[in-house]
Amino acid sequence: MDWIKKNYDRFILAVFAVALIAVSVMLFLAAQGFGDKFADAMASPAKSNKIPELDMAKIDEAQKNFEKPLKWESNNHGGLVFTSERYTVEDGQLKKIGSGFLQHSRIAGPAGQIPYSWILQYGLSPVDRNVGIKDPDGDGFLTEDEGVAKPPTDPTKKDSHPPYYTQLFLKNWNAVPFEWQFMIYDGDPATPDKMTFQINPRRVGTSKFIPMGDEIPGTGFKIKSFKFKEVENKSTGGKDEVSEVTISNSETSEELVLPLHKIVKSGESGIFEYRLNKKTDEPGQIIPVLKGKEFFVQPEVNVKYKLLDGNPGKAVIQAPDGKEITVEPLNAPKK
Repeated sequence: MDWIKKNYDRFILAVFAVALIAVSVMLFLAAQGFGDKFADAMASPAKSNKIPELDMAKIDEAQKNFEKPLKWESNNHGGLVFTSERYTVEDGQLKKIGSGFLQHSRIAGPAGQIPYSWILQYGLSPVDRNVGIKDPDGDGFLTEDEGVAKPPTDPTKKDSHPPYYTQLFLKNWNAVPFEWQFMIYDGDPATPDKMTFQINPRRVGTSKFIPMGDEIPGTGFKIKSFKFKEVENKSTGGKDEVSEVTISNSETSEELVLPLHKIVKSGESGIFEYRLNKKTDEPGQIIPVLKGKEFFVQPEVNVKYKLLDGNPGKAVIQAPDGKEITVEPLNAPKK
């Protein structure tokens, strides 16, 4: 201990020397194992011709964001940024553009109301008094017709429009009376095959008795059957005869019942007006159709519709898929 005190500097030097030797030994040993530790890293990677599968999730997400970018939405300013609502002056009154409805020129009431917000949605001018009766995309449908469609279509895109039959309107409904009338018969109703029947023309012509099974001249109809019928007459207390003759068309097999002394309808027809590519003040294409017959509208010449029934208030047509469609009358344009 006394030696350390007397030779303190030598002692410190000796300690540092021992420490240095120890560190040197450790570094030497570590260097010896360096190659073993990095052998895997130094090895050449195995060759592979397989291409890693591409993760499309991020690309799909980016595509969706591109197609539907974020938009400014506001319930207070009509979607406008840093500006107030738009206004116009009508009849001396300040009116907010986009509020209220545009009224269809031919359809009255709520069914013909088109929100001005829908007009603005497609960049059309709500202050243009003729905006509803224009056809900006040239598809043949007026803006107002696209606005009342269910659902409404895009008036600025030609491939977006209502079905063509929506431009079909009922103009008239006609009933055609049969030109011949059952007047009297001869023979025993118990043996109708041996009877003859007087079928008279309603206008000028010759009448004669026609046997069962024979054709009524000039009509294409043959007498098919006879049915004797009576009904009670409440006024006299007796009975009135209401017998019927059934006739059948030789070509179409269409049957028609002729009551005694009665005039019957031989057919009905609808007169339609087709308004595709027509302005409000222009007449449409007239299409007459017999009840039960098929017809088409341009440009879908291969799509056949069938007139099922009708009256002066409406007509019912059938689409190729069996769907029944009501055709309303054409209202006169508003002044």
